[in-house]
Amino acid sequence: FVEQCYRSPFISERIKRQTEQMLLPLFDLIERGKKEGLIKLFDTVLLLTYMVGSITELVNLSKYSGEDLKKETIESAFLLCWDGLKS
Repeated sequence: FVEQCYRSPFISERIKRQTEQMLLPLFDLIERGKKEGLIKLFDTVLLLTYMVGSITELVNLSKYSGEDLKKETIESAFLLCWDGLKS
């Protein structure tokens, strides 16, 4: 719901700024990884979208199936995401 409303008039500018502030550590982490040659030199927003989207879909899979995520599934999802991000 929040994802769909974020860019709509239902979410105030104040809430949008608060959300951006919460994401700032992730932006910083991605920028640091790019500077250290660990992460692809793609646009930071694109990389963050890829990462957050992967996590969100994995959580949704668990939520809507009613099954807990197995450690093996989490580790596999991490490796898939990391393979997409790493240099």
